[in-house]
Amino acid sequence: MFNFFYLFLSWSLYLVFLPFLLLASVYDKKIRVFVFKRMLLVKNPPFTKKGVWIHCASFGEARAVFTIVSSIGGDVNITVATKAGFDEARRLYPNAQTRYLPFENLLPFWTREQKALIVFDAELWYELFRSAKKRGAKTALFNARVPDKSVKTYRRFRFLFFRIFSFVDHIYAQGGIDKERLLELGAKKADILGNIKLAQKPKIKRLFDKPPDGIVTVAASTHEGEERLILEAWRESGIGGKILIAPRHSDRFSSVYSELKKDCGVALFSETKNLEASVVLVDQLGILNELYAIADIAVLGGSFTLTSGHNPLEPLFLGCTIVSGEGIEHQRSLFDEIEGVIFANKYNLKEKIRLAQKAEKPRLKNSFDCAGFERALKNVL
Repeated sequence: MFNFFYLFLSWSLYLVFLPFLLLASVYDKKIRVFVFKRMLLVKNPPFTKKGVWIHCASFGEARAVFTIVSSIGGDVNITVATKAGFDEARRLYPNAQTRYLPFENLLPFWTREQKALIVFDAELWYELFRSAKKRGAKTALFNARVPDKSVKTYRRFRFLFFRIFSFVDHIYAQGGIDKERLLELGAKKADILGNIKLAQKPKIKRLFDKPPDGIVTVAASTHEGEERLILEAWRESGIGGKILIAPRHSDRFSSVYSELKKDCGVALFSETKNLEASVVLVDQLGILNELYAIADIAVLGGSFTLTSGHNPLEPLFLGCTIVSGEGIEHQRSLFDEIEGVIFANKYNLKEKIRLAQKAEKPRLKNSFDCAGFERALKNVL
């Protein structure tokens, strides 16, 4: 009975909002991808191979499942929720079939038989697990977490999560707090592996020349409003050197450049093909690790005007001093693994950047349970 009402509600929402989303998609590329790929399934067919189905939401998660994908011998099928995640999954895993995850009401018809379903992070979708389980797949949740800001909402919908977890065979949480929350929501059992992102060391594909003198600062994965905020704080800090500004989303490159060039000499990386200017807008995705490799300070975006935060492990492993805003909700478990991060807000950012030039480098508190991960993956496969 629950399945009937859940699908009835899903179809009702689908039919009500589809016309409005179609209209909005004319003006918004992200909505266009969501509507045509995930709601209308345009050029988004079911998997043709029976393998291990891995679902990860976005760009960062597509990278984070590398350890899982590389540990699987056999066919791998991947679903994502965003275009950036789709493009990155296609680049990293050329031998895998990559698709956009359909809207909930379409999953019962779209899903094909798979050996196993591995869902990454906090992607708790009822029909995703139910449809895979119904077709005989073992199901698992890896890197499982319950974000702080979502706890109250999750508790209100405990009845739904209780049913979701009834279709999940194995749950591997990031930490102790996550395990407690998952059990409270109805998980029958949860084991702690730590954050799987700790198992991945960043790779450098291209080596830029590091300036012989002067401090290199990277404004990494910035969102709207953060480019100017960080640039002005960097200037007022007086540390000198150069700053490399790398927006999170490619569809903002043009608008950010137009904004910054009004009152400063900003070089566009795609035009100069180098990082020699004192202020460079890096209008290319996928080279953030290369920037970290020559940087002294990494100022992480998504944490000053938003509360999502961004992965601090890559700049940590590549030797950067890390400055972050206080809005790190989506990455809190990673920041909890690190000592020495400098936290700032929009009012004291210049002082924190000045402090960063002389601060000790951050370091990891713990490591990922690699042996436990191997056992867990064996259980699932």
